[in-house]
Amino acid sequence: MAVATRAVMLFLAATLSGVSANTDSDDVNALNVLYTSMNSPSQLTNWVSQNGDPCGQSWLGITCSGSRVTTIKLSGMGLNGTLGYNMNLLTALVELLV
Repeated sequence: MAVATRAVMLFLAATLSGVSANTDSDDVNALNVLYTSMNSPSQLTNWVSQNGDPCGQSWLGITCSGSRVTTIKLSGMGLNGTLGYNMNLLTALVELLV
């Protein structure tokens, strides 16, 4: 009985912690690399270097359509660094301003 209770508690904890994300996993990966390639700037509010949910958590400068990132607008923020090596994963991206 204790094993069943523990399994139910783990399931509930996973469900309540927001395991599901709104953003396509390739888009999340590309934005995580972009963020770290720019030295994780503090002005990019809500951005994180691992996982996260750019569409569901309203990352600054990110616009989505459904689960896909369509626009990145980061100009005028004094950012530096590189764009990252996997921007090609953002296959629904139609506008990039940095």
